[in-house]
Amino acid sequence: MLELQSRPTTETTFLVPLMVRDRWLNAPEPQNASTPTCDAVRVGNTLVAFNKGTGEMTVDLPWGDPLITNARAVVARRLGGENEVVTLPQP
Repeated sequence: MLELQSRPTTETTFLVPLMVRDRWLNAPEPQNASTPTCDAVRVGNTLVAFNKGTGEMTVDLPWGDPLITNARAVVARRLGGENEVVTLPQP
């Protein structure tokens, strides 16, 4: 679970990652993968990270490589031996 810490606000946008899986399979335990520059959670071979600011964030991808990016958000997963990274650019 990630906690958003910000000034009081009347309106905001939240990005909510959803994971679809077989309900009969046990899901891996979520792990905090946050760094000083991002809030991140890893579930199995999937990582979701949100940039804490407007500059660069550094996050460790599920396969061990570090990623340095200016993106607002990153979703990375390893599926069937293939690595996938999707980024949401800053506005």
